[in-house]
Amino acid sequence: MKSEKQRIAIAEACGWVGVQQDAECKLVGINPNNDPERIPDYLNDLNAMHEAEKVIDDYMGYVSNLYSVVRQSNGWAVEISVITATATQRAEAFLKTLNLWEQ
Repeated sequence: MKSEKQRIAIAEACGWVGVQQDAECKLVGINPNNDPERIPDYLNDLNAMHEAEKVIDDYMGYVSNLYSVVRQSNGWAVEISVITATATQRAEAFLKTLNLWEQ
C-alpha cells in the first residue's frame, strides 16, 4: 500500500474528511474539529500515530497485528521491538486492525 494512500486511510479513520492534495502536493483536509489543515505524517510521526491509536476499539487485535508487523521487519527481539515500533510499523498494524490494509 503506497504511503500516501496509507496516510489518507488513517486520517479518514480518525475522522478527517475531504482529504486531497493542495497546490504544493501536500495532503490537506478537514480535521475532526472542523478545521482545514494538513493531515499528520502518520508514517513518520510517533505522536500522530499515538493520537490515531486512540480510535482503535480492538486494542488486543492491534497489538497482535503490531507484533506480526515487527516480527516480519526485525525477526529478533520482538518483545522489545514492539515497544519501540516505528510510526510506519504502527501505521501498518493500525490499518490491518481496521481492515483497511491493501496489498
